[in-house]
This record gives sequence, C-alpha cells and structure tokens, in this order.
Amino acid sequence: FGNYAQGFRAPAPSQVNNGFANPIVNYVSLANPDLGPETSNSYEAGIRFRNLDFAGGTLFASATAFTAEYEDFIEQIQVSGSFTPSDPAVFQFVNLGEVEISGAEGRVEARWENGFGFIAAASYARGDQTTAGVKAPLASIDPWKFVAGLVYDDPEGRFGGQVIVTHAA
Repeated sequence: FGNYAQGFRAPAPSQVNNGFANPIVNYVSLANPDLGPETSNSYEAGIRFRNLDFAGGTLFASATAFTAEYEDFIEQIQVSGSFTPSDPAVFQFVNLGEVEISGAEGRVEARWENGFGFIAAASYARGDQTTAGVKAPLASIDPWKFVAGLVYDDPEGRFGGQVIVTHAA
C-alpha cells in the first residue's frame, strides 16, 4: 500500500492566546499571537500480511516506512530562563520553519485456536529541523519504541486479557 497526503494545521486558540505562570516550579508559558499555520506533504509505503499459517496459528504482520516534510512546524520550546525564581523558564509555541520526520514501523501478531497469542511492534523515527540553513535534530520525536505482549481471548468469547510491555527511548 502507499499513501500521499497534504496537511494543514492552524494553531490552536490556546497556543495563540493563553499564557500562565507556575511560580512553584519557576516557569512561564507565553501566548504567541504571531504563530502561523503549518503545512505538510507526507509519503507512506508498506506491506501487510493477513491470515498466514504460523505454527498451527494465524499470523498478521505489517511493515511501513514514512516521511513527512513540514513548513512552519508548530512546536513548544523553551525560549529563555533557567528555572530559578529570579530567571524562570519561558516556554512558547513557535514556528520552526522546515522540519522533516522519517521513520519505519513494524508489527506482528499471532493467534492460536486455544485463545493464546502474542503481539510485538517496533517503530523508529527521526526528526530534523532546518532554520536559517542550520540543520538540527527535532527533540520532540521519540527515536524508537518497542511493544511486546501476551494475549489471551477465551475461544467462547466470554473473557480475555493482555499483558503488554512498552519501552521507548
């Protein structure tokens, strides 16, 4: 499968108008009335397998790669301050200019007739921002995540449960 999409996101009213201070933790959030909308072009391609025979059970699997290019990406950043009473940290939503986010993800799930199964998924993403010709990593992107778990669904459909663990960098 494949997908191409164009996106437009206007700033939320709270990002443009709201501000507040938290003197206990020494930070301030400022409104940004000059915040503009972000636009994007994104591409995605992948493959899905369904109902494959696997060790007496059924296997579902997918793998996807994606990339997105943003103009005027909206991000909340610390613009000044050091979290002290005399110099509180100042946060504000800003437009970053050009941002590219790329990555891949995969998922596999197996189920057996006795109700047992497992799930595993992994994802990797990288984001870079370019401002005034200088490229830097985008800190708000989770670089990778791994999820795994065991599943039980009663064959009669009366009950079930999952035990899932997640690890993120």
